[in-house]
Amino acid sequence: MQRCLVALWSLLSVSHGGEETERLAVAADAVRVLGEHVAVFGEVRLAVVAGVLATDVADFGTGAVAAAHGLAATWRAAAVAEVRPKRDVTPAQLAAWAVAMVQAATSPSVRASLPGLPGVAVVLLELADDPVEPLRRLQRASEPRGVDSALRSVYVQHRLITGLPTLPGVAPATAKAVVQMVVERLLSLPGGLEPLMLLQQNGALLQTGIRVAVLTVLTARAAGWPDERLAALGAAALLHDLGSILDELRPGPSSFAWLLEHGTDDLWLGCALVARTWRQDHGALDEAGRGGLAAAALVRLAATIEAELRRDGRVCQDRIEAAARAGAFPAELVAVVPDAVFAEV
Repeated sequence: MQRCLVALWSLLSVSHGGEETERLAVAADAVRVLGEHVAVFGEVRLAVVAGVLATDVADFGTGAVAAAHGLAATWRAAAVAEVRPKRDVTPAQLAAWAVAMVQAATSPSVRASLPGLPGVAVVLLELADDPVEPLRRLQRASEPRGVDSALRSVYVQHRLITGLPTLPGVAPATAKAVVQMVVERLLSLPGGLEPLMLLQQNGALLQTGIRVAVLTVLTARAAGWPDERLAALGAAALLHDLGSILDELRPGPSSFAWLLEHGTDDLWLGCALVARTWRQDHGALDEAGRGGLAAAALVRLAATIEAELRRDGRVCQDRIEAAARAGAFPAELVAVVPDAVFAEV
């Protein structure tokens, strides 16, 4: 059941603004996983009971807790009581159901059509005379951003974590923890979802940002940065090249202005400063060693390492050290990069 929940949640995630080809590919994988479960247990049945997702298997495993939470939130927002994918469901039918489920979270008219979708049996909750009232109650009980944005935030977190690229010398669990920490820090602020959604427009840039964020946080921690500052640093690293989406010709100034418009919190200021200055050489740390320009220097080092990984699948320590000697970033930072990141030369 764990794999079924993760597969269905992945499908809902890509159905929230994803490309059709990606959606169909994820749906095909979900159909395969569901079929394997049906072959053993006879059916897949998911229901929301007292606000919690219940399945036809008592224990679905700790690895699916996040997926179960996200599915239950979507079920509740769409006023769905139960979902049963049919044995003969096709990828196209499952993909259409996923799109309708996402839309039904905010649209009563779409919600009413869910039971009629082919391939998936859907049972709606019994609604009050006003079919929108349950959704309104959920909105009033949620954060000011509302149901749609709250669901978007869950989708974004899931997509970033499930799409986490492999990094040499970095345990997957460690990288996942860094991404979760960074995303939660951004989402703790009003408007923190917006840059994450903007990054979703460019898959390659998103992957680069994730890798740079992980490398930046781990290098900073090894360099002695306090734990309480790592989340904000990781957010700045994740958004470091946001300007490439806003204005390819002027990425630094455009991202600087865009990020500063989001608020006066130190996080936005730090992200804006890094986005504006990370392309510059940073041959020496400031006196404090952990100021704004030091953050940009860390991001520049991490971005250089990430670019080497993307180009050659390996990192040449000699080239990184030569760049440090040329003033690209402080040499003392190179010394704390995990040895496993560098290939033997």
